[in-house]
Amino acid sequence: MPDFVRIAVIYAPLSLIGVWRWSFWIVRRFASTLYKPKYQTWPTNRPKPTVSIVTPVYNEDKDVFEEAMQSWIRNGVDEIIAVIDKTNKKHIVDFERSYAGNASIKTKCKMIVTPKPGKRAALCDGIQQAKGDIITLVDSDTIWDDNVLKNSLPLFLDKKVGGTTVAQRIQNPDTVGNVMFDILLWTRYREEVPFLLAVGKVFNTLSGRTAFYRREAILNDKYDNIHDLRHEFFLGTRGISGDDKRLTHLIIEQGWQVSFALGAEVFTPGLGSIGKFLKQ
Repeated sequence: MPDFVRIAVIYAPLSLIGVWRWSFWIVRRFASTLYKPKYQTWPTNRPKPTVSIVTPVYNEDKDVFEEAMQSWIRNGVDEIIAVIDKTNKKHIVDFERSYAGNASIKTKCKMIVTPKPGKRAALCDGIQQAKGDIITLVDSDTIWDDNVLKNSLPLFLDKKVGGTTVAQRIQNPDTVGNVMFDILLWTRYREEVPFLLAVGKVFNTLSGRTAFYRREAILNDKYDNIHDLRHEFFLGTRGISGDDKRLTHLIIEQGWQVSFALGAEVFTPGLGSIGKFLKQ
């Protein structure tokens, strides 16, 4: 067999795969620029909806949680409900001392001490006590930039929108694992999510790090979303992870649209090692 034929046999399939991959990326990259939310600013003559945050807390780093709390308060949310596991006694004491009933903080801060295991149960208990027109589910290590609330609320001017999420980045990309995770998040929220919304008008997961929900999308008389979130089973086993995807699927099935806020970004400490990244 001539050398050029042997080379062609080896490299032609790889070339075709490369052409396909790069063509797909170009299409996705271009289509992502077409995503434009219907509303991007809140009218000055309309009252803004009230916003509640529900955050489950379990063995969280004290400094990270403090930084996250301050970022939510700076954004001007009306209520923060921290659902703290009963075993985290130091968090309970610190929250009670610093936030609960603190008149100097405009944001109302409330604590629920729970004996129930699992994030889903904590979310459900917090959602049921939230008073806001917009209920926001946030991980306890997620830090907001100062434009998150400002750029997210206008999307709810569209009465069809039941939920929205924002871009994410790693706060400290100082290890190989965190750099890889940061690249993954950048690609997802700069390309994949806008592409899906521009072309297909939907994506399937409002990330648990920060997800805004219209109150009536998750709390209404027609659907018991709280029960369905808490009691999901797969092959007879109760669902533990995937709470964000489950709740997103529920509201989409019920006819609500989802959206993505441009110009809003949140930060998470990441995973650290490459081993944890690969496992994730």
